[in-house]
Amino acid sequence: LFCAKFVKVGMVHLLMRIFERWDRYDGPMRLKIANCALTTLYHLCSI
Repeated sequence: LFCAKFVKVGMVHLLMRIFERWDRYDGPMRLKIANCALTTLYHLCSI
């Protein structure tokens, strides 16, 4: 329920914009970015 509220606000969309320029990064930096984004999504959805 709370996760749906964030989707409406657009927070998840803003987080996903990180991956628009995904080709710019490689190796460990991609893993770090993906880890941070997924952790943030998890925390947003579990509140």
